Amino acid sequence: MDKGSSARRQLLAQMTGRGYRFEERLFGFSAKDVSRTPPPPYLECLRECLLHQPAFWNPCKPPTELARVLRYWVVKHFAESEQKRLGLYVAVGTPLDFWHGVDCFFYYGEPEQDEDWSDGRRRVTIDVASYDKQRVNAKKVSADLLITPETLVYDLKIVGKHIADYLQNEISLRELKTKPHAWSVTS
Repeated sequence: MDKGSSARRQLLAQMTGRGYRFEERLFGFSAKDVSRTPPPPYLECLRECLLHQPAFWNPCKPPTELARVLRYWVVKHFAESEQKRLGLYVAVGTPLDFWHGVDCFFYYGEPEQDEDWSDGRRRVTIDVASYDKQRVNAKKVSADLLITPETLVYDLKIVGKHIADYLQNEISLRELKTKPHAWSVTS
C-alpha cells in the first residue's frame, strides 16, 4: 500500500457513523439541513447540478483534498488536451442527491454548450455513504458507484482507472460496476 493508506485509515476511523460527516470531509459540506422538495426528473436534476455548482466548488479544481485526489486519479488517464473537459461535480443537498441518490459525478464535456444531457457515456455518478448500503440492508444504490470510507483505504488509483476507462468507452457500465477490485461498487 502507498504511504497515504495509513492517513486514509485514520480518516476511516474519523468518518464512520453518520453519512453527513463523510460528505463534509469529502466535499466540504453536507446536506443534513437542506429541505426537500418534490422530485424533479433525473435529467433535469443533472442539468441543474452541471450548470449551478456552489460558488466555492470548481469541478476541475475541487476544494477538498479527497476530491482533488479522486479527480487526479481519473484525469491522469486522459490526454492533457482533454483533461480540462473532465470535472467532478458535487450534488450534495440537491434534488439529484435527495431523490436520485447521487452525491457527485464525473462529467466529460462542456456543460454550458452540451445539449444532450441523456448521454450516459459522458458521466459516472457516485453515491458517498458512511457504510456499504447494499451489504448492511440490501438497499439498491441508484448511482453508478458507491464509495464508502473503506474505499479510501484501498488504492484510489484503481478507482480512478475504472472511471476513466468507462468515460473513454473502454469498458461498459456493467464492467465498471462488476470489475474485480477491492472497493465498494453497486451491483
